[in-house]
Amino acid sequence: MLIADRYWGKRAALAYALRSQLEQGVVLAFGSDAPVESPNPFLGVHAAVTRRRLEGTPGPDGWYPQQRLSVDQALRGFTTGPAYAAGMEDRLDA
Repeated sequence: MLIADRYWGKRAALAYALRSQLEQGVVLAFGSDAPVESPNPFLGVHAAVTRRRLEGTPGPDGWYPQQRLSVDQALRGFTTGPAYAAGMEDRLDA
């Protein structure tokens, strides 16, 4: 978020627009950028739900809070979404 804000300015509002994508019918398929980021999916769920870093920045409402997801939506992004993206939703039932 910091780099997006710095280099993209107001256009950063269009980055990681998860709720907007979901509302348009997109199946969200999440993952990590391991080893650059932790492979722990709960950190990704936290980010999707709060739109904040672990230490709480950028504030209580999060970064572009209108894009926050529910816990259920975020969990689906790490489970059924990737199964769907891989064409394996019939075998990887969450």
